[in-house]
Amino acid sequence: DGGVRHVLIDANGFWEHGRMIYSRWFIRDISRRVELEREILSVAEQERQRLGQDLHDDLCQQLTGIEFLSQTLAGQLASTSGREVSRAREIARMIRQAITHTRELAHGLSPTELEADGLTGALKQLTERTKTMFRIACRFRCLKPVEFKDPGLGIHLYRIAQEAVTNAVKHGKATRVEISLTPRQQMVVLAVRDNGSGLSRKSFDNARGMGLRVMQYRAGVISGTLEFQRNSTGGTTVICSVSNALMNQKSA
Repeated sequence: DGGVRHVLIDANGFWEHGRMIYSRWFIRDISRRVELEREILSVAEQERQRLGQDLHDDLCQQLTGIEFLSQTLAGQLASTSGREVSRAREIARMIRQAITHTRELAHGLSPTELEADGLTGALKQLTERTKTMFRIACRFRCLKPVEFKDPGLGIHLYRIAQEAVTNAVKHGKATRVEISLTPRQQMVVLAVRDNGSGLSRKSFDNARGMGLRVMQYRAGVISGTLEFQRNSTGGTTVICSVSNALMNQKSA
């Protein structure tokens, strides 16, 4: 009917004296499974964004109100005891830190920059949050904005970059990370390069349990490829490449 089917193929051959006598193929239609996996990923993304919005719109507002009350209390106590004033101001300061951290979490869960400024703007904000949260050097490089026909594609690339940065800091103990987005002849290439401990077998296994498979699956959903390279000077580079045909014409 002109539709696209996803199949899983297992093949093996029977060899005799260096010649293949026959081969045996098992082909299973997994189209429905692929559709369900994509639906699950979509629902998970929607829930992540809902949680981020709730943190920003609800919890942050409540914390802001508590901070205001603490500052008001400090002002009222100013004429009575300096010790109580100091404590009230300390409470207000701690609440302000909690508000900042909550907003960072909210932006990580629901990157509003994707809607406002596209993938390029969102990756810039990811770079700034990485420097603030992890206290490391982080740089974003993109010669010109990249826009895609399908906004969902930008979300997948953003999540891949986000996971790669987290793995670089937490597993690779990196102190410097560079994110780049580069349009090429037939592809758009997202790369996350770090100066961490490198992709040892142990760190590879840890990363597999902490999001590597999700990154690979996201790359597959957008018909892209995901590569992991060990840098000659140490550290790891994660590279995701997708077709240039998915871009808007003005960005190509």
